[in-house]
Formats: sequence, C-alpha cells, structure tokens
Amino acid sequence: MSDPSGSPDWSSLPRDLLIAVLSRLDAPSALAYAGVCAAWRAAVAAGAGVPLARTPCLFSWEPDDTHMCGGPTSATLRCLLGAGNASFPTAPFPGGRSLRCCGASHGWIVASDERSNLVLYNPFARPSAAANFIPLPPVTDFECVLPGYGSDDGGVVAYVHDEYSGFDAESFGSCFYQKAILSSAPSSTGTGGAAYTAAIIHCHRRSLSFAKAGDSEWRQASTMGEENVYEVTRDIFEGGQHFTAKFHQYDEYSDIIHHDGRVYTVTVHGVVECWDLSGPNVEVIGTLGCVADDVKLLSRHLVSTPWGDLLQVRATMARNLDKYPQA
Repeated sequence: MSDPSGSPDWSSLPRDLLIAVLSRLDAPSALAYAGVCAAWRAAVAAGAGVPLARTPCLFSWEPDDTHMCGGPTSATLRCLLGAGNASFPTAPFPGGRSLRCCGASHGWIVASDERSNLVLYNPFARPSAAANFIPLPPVTDFECVLPGYGSDDGGVVAYVHDEYSGFDAESFGSCFYQKAILSSAPSSTGTGGAAYTAAIIHCHRRSLSFAKAGDSEWRQASTMGEENVYEVTRDIFEGGQHFTAKFHQYDEYSDIIHHDGRVYTVTVHGVVECWDLSGPNVEVIGTLGCVADDVKLLSRHLVSTPWGDLLQVRATMARNLDKYPQA
C-alpha cells in the first residue's frame, strides 16, 4: 500500500475495495475514477462498468462534417445537477461510424448507425471494449424497407420505404425510428449481451416491434390499420369565421416504456397496451380503452415513478387564454 518514501500506493488497493467505492459513485465521478490508473480502470471493467447515473445528464452530440448528413461521431456528458455543471467526455464512437440517437435506457443509447441499422452503444465503456457496440437486427428485416445498392462497391446507399419513398442510407433511420427502449442493460457477459429485449416504435409511429438478445430478426408485434381510425373534431378559422369540422384520423403510438417487467405503450387517442416479455413470444396481455379528451391534445407520455406507479402525462392546448395567459 505504500512505498519506502512514505507515499501511498493507491494503485495497489484491493480490487474488492475499489469496486465497492465505484458502486457509490455517480457516472461523471466514475468516469474520472476509471482514468486514475490501470488498476482502477481494471476495477471498473471487473465491476461491470461505470454505474448508472443517479442524477439527470445531458448528452451533447458533436457533429462530423465528413459525413453526408453531418451525423455525430462523439459526445460529451453534461451533468445538469451539482456543482459547476461539469461536463465529461464519453467513450468515442469507432472510426467511420455516425450515430443518431433513437432512445436511451439503463445507461445505454439505442442509435441508428451510418446504414440506419440500430445498435446499442455504451457511452461509458472503453472504446476498445468488445461490448461497447451491440448490433440489433438490420433495418432490411422489415418488409416495408428495400435496400438500394451502389454501382461502385455494391454497398447499400439508399432505401425504398413503402414502395415509393426513397432515402439515403445514412439519414433514413432519423425518420423511420420514432423511439427505442431496452428492458434492461445488456449483460457484460454472454453473446450479444444477455437478457435484454429491445422495443421500437417505427414506420410513421404505426408499428411496434421487438428483438430479444441474440435475435437475428425483428418480431413485429402490432401495426395500426383501418380498425384504428377515430373521428376527431378540429377548430377551423377561415375568412374571419370560426367553425368546427370532423375528420377521420389514424391512431398511432405516442410513447413506449418498460415498467415492472413489462412494456407499456400509449397511443395518440389514449389506448394503453401492456406487453409480456417473459415468454418466447411477445404478446399483448391487457388493453385500457380510449380516453376521451375535451381539449386539443399535443402528446401523451408514460412515466415510471420511483415509488412504482406508472403515470400518463398529457400535453394539451389551453383554450382559456384568460386562465392560461402563457399558453
């Protein structure tokens, strides 16, 4: 623990003690902890990586002008609470990769890469760690997506969506995926990270798909169709006159969350679905009917509370400007 000169040798502390200290640190402090020396960095790796952040953190994505659409290739973690509002660099992306964030769960980011395939990215892992990136099934697994190949090297350069819309390969993921979540953090051991299930809202917010660890294809669980059409009333101002009109509108998924071992979804028109992940197939096991709104709805969100409740938060347009002058 100390050398003959009397200076302590912090690198020789027992690994169990180093891991115990690490477990009490927040993510920004743990990043600095891992950079002290090789022994402490090894303790971080042995302790399953940097612990999850206990305070809100913001990722600032750094663009790379060399990519076609200026996609980010690095990021900075900024702690929103605490002294100094400090920022810390995260693990850089491998060379040549450009990512777009589609969601974040359990300290991992679900991102669309330069070919619009989803990958799981651990911003706290060492850049050389094999488990820093975990690929999910490719976007071409969806029947509505067809690849377009370049004449030079035969690589994918574009996608055709719904048989009529063409998109370049790098930017397609930005419009195809609306939100992605994980049921748990991928394990540091096992092939492809064990135990997790990825769930995504995609294809104009009208489709829901799942992929479990090690799957080579997406399992499409639900697609909004003709049976998911609602009659909505809209206020119209034209020629100085105000009147209301009724329209038919397709329902679509508004949010998705993992809560208490299950996945919950909510649609724009208030239908809440509960999905069971425990079996070999992902199945809906409960549905809460449509909730009527007497105000104009902007969005719906699901929130899992620290005390175990699942809340639905609705953002609405205020009509009474005298009561809500800032609306």
